[in-house]
Amino acid sequence: MSVQNLQFSYVSGQTLTVHLLALGGSTSLFQSATATEAPASSGVYLAAFTNATPISGSVRAVVYLGGGGVAAFKASFNGVDLETVQAGEFVVSERLTQSEVAAAVLDAQTSSHQTPGSVGLAISESGSDISVILPASGTVPERSLGETIRIFNLEQIVIAVAVFGLDKNPVDLTGRSLWFGAWDRSRDKIVEATPTGTATGFTVTIPKTNGNGSNNTWVVRDGSGTGEVILTGPLEILKRPTEG
Repeated sequence: MSVQNLQFSYVSGQTLTVHLLALGGSTSLFQSATATEAPASSGVYLAAFTNATPISGSVRAVVYLGGGGVAAFKASFNGVDLETVQAGEFVVSERLTQSEVAAAVLDAQTSSHQTPGSVGLAISESGSDISVILPASGTVPERSLGETIRIFNLEQIVIAVAVFGLDKNPVDLTGRSLWFGAWDRSRDKIVEATPTGTATGFTVTIPKTNGNGSNNTWVVRDGSGTGEVILTGPLEILKRPTEG
């Protein structure tokens, strides 16, 4: 039997497993044993894959916490027994032009960009991020590591996410059942909401959340019962300017 290891980073103190999918695929090809955090409390994990023959080639590594995916990485295995492979972020070589982003992201009116509380405004004014995710292929976004969402403590905010394929066309999620949730590092759920699919992605109204810190994770899943993880990323809850 061949044993290969995947090293990746995540919030310390979690019980994690890793599934390997073909790039552009949606079926788990390999599943690791429970990942080992080493050094202890470092947030660096090692997931071992034991198979009859070594894994070879580039794959998408989806990190599972409990029954749901919480992070996704790219990994390239060399087909060598006892090798340790480093998980890396997805890097898309194609770039959208400034005009394409302006035309597609959120479909927001230019006049609203500097209106506090509206979508498409300056990040420093609202405390919100706008994420543009580029899935590998297909009409449904794959599990992808999204941008950091930043909100202020006890602030209700609308977050809009535009999703594009590599053909530079928006991914239509209109009518798709979606679910949004976020957890802290202790795996306690701190907020949940129901996103609305749009012709270019989705929007979600995040309710007022009492908390702070950056060791939180957000996720958007298919809400129709499959629980498929569509997007996930870090969530930061910032202190309001009036707070000490």
